[in-house]
Amino acid sequence: MTRAERLLERVEGEGAEHGWVELMRATGEPYREARVRRIRTALQRGRSCGEADLELAALAWLGEALVMAGEIDEGMGHFDESLAAVCAGEARDLYVIEGVFCGMFLTCERVNDVSRAEQWLRAAGELVRRRNLVAVGPLCRSHYGGILTAAGRWEEAEAEFDEAARVFEGGYAGRPRDRARAAR
Repeated sequence: MTRAERLLERVEGEGAEHGWVELMRATGEPYREARVRRIRTALQRGRSCGEADLELAALAWLGEALVMAGEIDEGMGHFDESLAAVCAGEARDLYVIEGVFCGMFLTCERVNDVSRAEQWLRAAGELVRRRNLVAVGPLCRSHYGGILTAAGRWEEAEAEFDEAARVFEGGYAGRPRDRARAAR
């Protein structure tokens, strides 16, 4: 972060890079006003620069922060908006696509929103097939398996974990801890 900030000191005006740095700075803040303020700054920067990946990532992070602060309806609404744009092809960066989906499923897992997760899992599956994005599928499925576990839908949860582990083993180049999480 220090290096990024130092490089940005040399840049006139504020561009999308400033928004990405602000978004990364938000991760160091607790789920309170400071975090939301930083994320909103990044969101505004993405919108003003026309940088869809930054806008959609910030919108999803804002959704998570608001849910964690108890503003569940507003937060999940931000996730829905971000995911609709991702599914429409507005996001280009795989990191953003995966992060938006996985953030939604992790947040759904936290608040036990099974029906929303089911709807977006179908959309994620279609996006994975359409764009051949192996990285999105297994991570999302492992979060979805957690949601089903919390809902007491054991057989469905086991099937999701098995499918996530199968896809990971089939060539996902993720970190070992990600593969282990899917295998749980």
